[in-house]
Amino acid sequence: MRRLLLCVSLFLSPVCFQSLLAKGLDMLVVELKSDTSYNFSLNVPPRFMLNDGRLEVEGDLNTSFAVSDVRQVYFAPSAEVGVSKVNGRGDVTISYVDNSRLQVNGVNPDAKVCLYTVDGKLLGEKSASGDVVEVQLPNEAGIYMLQVNGRTFKVRKR
Repeated sequence: MRRLLLCVSLFLSPVCFQSLLAKGLDMLVVELKSDTSYNFSLNVPPRFMLNDGRLEVEGDLNTSFAVSDVRQVYFAPSAEVGVSKVNGRGDVTISYVDNSRLQVNGVNPDAKVCLYTVDGKLLGEKSASGDVVEVQLPNEAGIYMLQVNGRTFKVRKR
């Protein structure tokens, strides 16, 4: 896995980064063994840190997960990374629209998407009318919990 992280870091060097964007590969996708996918826009180059067996990623989406939970990492065009590609397995994908909004793909029909503080206070709730829901983040920086399809995801607002 360390070799994989080294390869990803090398690919994100300025020369390789421009080459990826020129080929239309503007998303870095991290798939976990739990079938959760994280999509990172290369328009905001992500920064990877390895800390006590956890991979911490800072970019348009800030998150962390155990390195042992990673199934694969790959580059893809944003048009291919989304509901039509990954939802065959029931995946939920979360990406930042900007620093104040999240786009949640793969939401079950008529499901609720809830945003909580880390101490459990409900900040907002949206009902899905399709399989994509946009969630407004609070103005305050911090860690928040997003509940989708019965699963909970940690989201960091900078």
